[in-house]
Amino acid sequence: LMFRGAPWRCWIRDLSLGGAGLEPALPAALGHAVELTSPSFDFEGALPGRVVNVAERRTCVAFDLDLERLDTLARFLSAQIG
Repeated sequence: LMFRGAPWRCWIRDLSLGGAGLEPALPAALGHAVELTSPSFDFEGALPGRVVNVAERRTCVAFDLDLERLDTLARFLSAQIG
């Protein structure tokens, strides 16, 4: 995760077209823009979004994706299920 121009190592616990649940919590991040990347993604580039919730152990990100990026993520998620 890129946060304030610096990488932040985290675990992706949930991933959907709407966003992601990440662990651990990222303190003082609510409302900040972030970019999610992973070596597991089979596509290039980051998934841009905004931190919408920070709980005790989790950071929740809502994605801000254009149609092309949304399609890329949908294809990736479909490949992981089937």
